[in-house]
Amino acid sequence: MYGSPTSRPAFSIAGIPVSISVMHFVLMAFIAWGALKQSPVLGIGVMVILSFSILFHELGHGFMSRHFDLSPHIELVALGGVCFHRPASRPRDQFLISAAGPAANFLLALIFLIGSKFADGMLYSILQSGFWWNTVLGLYNLLPIFPLDGGVLTLIVARKIWKR
Repeated sequence: MYGSPTSRPAFSIAGIPVSISVMHFVLMAFIAWGALKQSPVLGIGVMVILSFSILFHELGHGFMSRHFDLSPHIELVALGGVCFHRPASRPRDQFLISAAGPAANFLLALIFLIGSKFADGMLYSILQSGFWWNTVLGLYNLLPIFPLDGGVLTLIVARKIWKR
C-alpha cells in the first residue's frame, strides 16, 4: 500500500521495519475471547498464531516490495496489517506484491497443517487453529474488494483487459 507509516518501528525483520498498534492487541484479544474463556493457554496461543499469521502475510508483501527496491514498512493495526511501500513502477510488480501476502498465508496454513499431524492435545488445537486462520486470511484477502489484495489484483487485471 502506498503512503507513509503512522508510527515508529518497534523492531525490524530482515531489515523491514515493523510497527504495532495497541489496538492490534485489543482486536486479537477480542477475536480469541472464546478460546481464552475455554483455556487461557489456548486463547494466548490463538492470539500469538493470529498475530504471527498477519505479520507473515505482511512480510510476504514486504519481501516482494523489497525485491523491487520499494522500501517496505509494516504496521500491525486493529483490523490486521498494512505494508507501506513506494509505488511500483510496473503493474506486474504490484500484482506480485499484492499476491505475495495471500500466498504467504497459504504456505503458512500448509506448514501448520503438516505440523498438526505430529502433535496432540493443546499443541494440536493451536496448530489446527493456525491452519484455519491462515486459510481464512488468505481467502479473505483475495476477495475482489478494494483495498484488499484481491481488489488490487482485480483492478490490475481489469486495467490490463480494458487497455486493449
